[in-house]
Amino acid sequence: MFPENIIQATFQQVQTEYMPIKPSRVRNATGFGGNITAEVMHKQTLTYTNEMNVLGLIVFCSGFGIILSILGDQARLMINFFIVLDAIIMRWISALMW
Repeated sequence: MFPENIIQATFQQVQTEYMPIKPSRVRNATGFGGNITAEVMHKQTLTYTNEMNVLGLIVFCSGFGIILSILGDQARLMINFFIVLDAIIMRWISALMW
């Protein structure tokens, strides 16, 4: 939900993998091992896959917008930038659709 790197979040997603750990032998009254069934233990590891982290991007953009609205006049330059960027993208999409 909170990506470590916003640029990496547009290309990769973090997933948890569970790697089985080889159980150690247990010494019992009959000797070593025997027919004892040990519970398989798993180790959690984080891996990156080539998928987009949409939830992380949505949370980042929402938080960014909330902070911009809280800052008000201090953030007016950034807000104007996004207003102009929106107008440019809308014109570009209209031209492509035409």
